[in-house]
Formats: sequence, structure tokens, C-alpha cells
Amino acid sequence: MNNPFQNPIGNPNDPNNQLLLMSLAQVDSQNMFFFLMQNPDFVEKQDETQFKKTAIGFVRNTLGIFVLGTVLNLQMKRIPKFLNWPLYVKIPLRIPVFFSPFFIFQQSLTNQLDNLTQLHHKYYTRILRVKKTGDLRYFDPQGVLQKQFEQKMRELMK
Repeated sequence: MNNPFQNPIGNPNDPNNQLLLMSLAQVDSQNMFFFLMQNPDFVEKQDETQFKKTAIGFVRNTLGIFVLGTVLNLQMKRIPKFLNWPLYVKIPLRIPVFFSPFFIFQQSLTNQLDNLTQLHHKYYTRILRVKKTGDLRYFDPQGVLQKQFEQKMRELMK
């Protein structure tokens, strides 16, 4: 298998490099994670595990917020004669009650979003540098992906 990280710097004549650059032309900040999911060889293992852990925690906290908000709204119906209150009183009370559990999980959600933003910035700057120069080594500045690729090839050759 051809190792994409051993190409000479800025080799415009390599057909693999040209195909990758053509596919990178459509990658922007909104669909960058989809590109990385389709090309997992460009993601370091530690970042992949951090992303999975953060995404699971974020979804768990978000679902917890919605479940607790729904439970609180259902408990509001137990207030005597709440259903007889006018609509202009019920709605302004129920919306803040629904979102009140957010304040319990706010710090955790903020930390998880910061982690996701840092990962997004790290890989998006790499993609922008590869787009600008055509050099695939910007995907792997420290050589971590090169080592992962060589280890995977050794395991396949056994």
C-alpha cells in the first residue's frame, strides 16, 4: 500500500496527491468532520479517543437536560389548578422550567464544547495548509500518523 505521508514535499505530479487535493477543495469548516470520518487515517488515535469520549459525554448531558426538563414540566402539572391558569401565564413559566437543568450541566457542556472546538481547529488548520501548499506532510507535522501507518502495515504483513 502506498504511504501518503512519504510523498515529496509539494509533489504536484503524484496522482494520489491530485485526487486528495481535489477532494479537499470541497472541505470547509462545516463538513470537515465528515471528511475526517471518511478518512480516519488522517486522525491521530489519541484525538480519536478524545473525540469519542467528549461526544458521548456531550450527548449524555444533553439528553439528561431534556429528560430532567420534561420531568420538571410534568411535575408542574401537579400544582393545584395549574391547568386552569391562562395560557399567557403557563407558557412563560414552563419554558424556563424546561431549560433550568442546563445550569446544572453548564460547566461540563462548556468544557466538552471547548475540547471539540480545539480538535476542530487543529485539523482544520492542517487541511487549510495542505490545500494552500499541496504538501501532505502538513497532515502529520509530528510524524504520529506515519508511525500509526507503519504499525498497521506491519500487523497486516504478519
